[in-house]
Amino acid sequence: MPKTYTTKRSRRISASIAVVLALLTWSLRDHIPVFPGGGRAESGDKVKLARPEVYYGPVNSIAVLPFTCTSPGSGTGSGDIPASESGNETGNETMGDAALADGIAQSLIDLLAGIPGLQVTSSNSSFFFRDKGAAMPVLAERLKVRHVLEGCARMTAGGIEISARLTDVKARSEKWSKSFSGKLDEVFIFQNEITSAAADVVVTGLGKDAPGAWVIDPQAWLLFIEGRYRYRLRDPDNVRQAEKAFRRVLDIEPEFAPAMLELGRVYMDPVMVATQGRAGIERAREVILGALRLDPELAGAYLELSRIRRTIDWDWQGSLEAAQKALEFQAGNADVLSNASMALFTLGKFDPAVVLLNEAIKRDPLVLQKLQKLGLLYEFSGKYEEALSAYRMLQGLNPDYPALHAYRARVLLARSMPQAALEEADKEQSPFWRRYARILSLIALDRPDEADSLLQQMIIENGDDAAYQVAEIYAFGGDVDEAFNWLHRAWRQRDGGMSGLIGNHFLSKLENDARWPDLLTRLSLVKP
Repeated sequence: MPKTYTTKRSRRISASIAVVLALLTWSLRDHIPVFPGGGRAESGDKVKLARPEVYYGPVNSIAVLPFTCTSPGSGTGSGDIPASESGNETGNETMGDAALADGIAQSLIDLLAGIPGLQVTSSNSSFFFRDKGAAMPVLAERLKVRHVLEGCARMTAGGIEISARLTDVKARSEKWSKSFSGKLDEVFIFQNEITSAAADVVVTGLGKDAPGAWVIDPQAWLLFIEGRYRYRLRDPDNVRQAEKAFRRVLDIEPEFAPAMLELGRVYMDPVMVATQGRAGIERAREVILGALRLDPELAGAYLELSRIRRTIDWDWQGSLEAAQKALEFQAGNADVLSNASMALFTLGKFDPAVVLLNEAIKRDPLVLQKLQKLGLLYEFSGKYEEALSAYRMLQGLNPDYPALHAYRARVLLARSMPQAALEEADKEQSPFWRRYARILSLIALDRPDEADSLLQQMIIENGDDAAYQVAEIYAFGGDVDEAFNWLHRAWRQRDGGMSGLIGNHFLSKLENDARWPDLLTRLSLVKP
């Protein structure tokens, strides 16, 4: 199906490139934001909600909340989308209500994130507040946003009703609101109007740069938002139901590229890979490339292609090229920014990687894994104070975050503070990471017998899935031959740690060995 935003593409792409170039030339000194709480989305995330000094984010920032009808007499559930027939419920909502609320909000987030000049919070963070009952100032403070777009969406006998309201939280004033009612196929018009109006309020004049929503069969759209909602739940049954929903969308709209993209994401999910193995990944690749053939400017497809190339193919340069294409078309998307940062990190391009990851964190402040990655990036680039600062922020949000204290111990060892590192290691909650950090600390304290005893336990229990960490330990202890043996073992095991060779302080004793440049060349981390 044709898209309504085609004529605006060239102007939007040029502006996106300008945004990326600006990000990459900014000074790094002010780029570590302070986030005061919240949490969501990635395993291990648990957040302590504290009350620091209020800061609502920059003037161009906006978060979109799920369009859940919660006010008395709102009529939620007066008409459900087909998913509600399953009888599943989320809180007081049927599956259909929740899918519609999230579907409208996610569509608006996608459209707003495509407008250069806006800082749009990812749904990973903004959807955390579903059913939390948080006051507007509290959630805006946690999300670091000046503006919040909220509303209510519900099905009716004759179609759909949507109400939307944009609030400037810092000014404590409603800046725009409107209600829409019409046939279901008018939902795309309603989304476009809300997007343009919100963009114009946040930054005057940006509404003209708003992309248009895809226009597809209304029933296909209902199935699409159902599939997205089910996939967000991530339990095995809903992942499989999401696959069915996206396939049904493509039966109705075979050229709807976003549905092909979402289907590819489903095929890459661990639930599917566990049963399909490498064939599932190749199936995902095929579907994602198909989406790009339909829409060569689909940022999310380049994002997933970059991830496949980095994590499966170990095609680091190819991953970066796909990541750069994703940035070209949607430089304001938190996941696109974070992925590009990781692609640069693997190739040792730390400064631009830090800039992009900080921009991702601004748009996704409640996904704590990004903050942990930021600390690691600073460590690899030799900026140890900045690394510790990032970890302090993470500790303030979740003091028991997995590997937090082990990563802090790494930085302390890099700063030649082994006793402090050992004390930090003992605070680690994860048994694996506690033992790992203790071994490194004991080596630095010249207590080889204790270190070796723990290392042998680690090899017995984790040798099949932690070869890279074993190699780090041997290298740090000066056993170069064993370090290379374990790096090659990590290579055979397809250990994800192999993407972190360049800049790793704990592998530095290998760099003067002739095998080191050969290893980097064979892994295509440097050009031959």
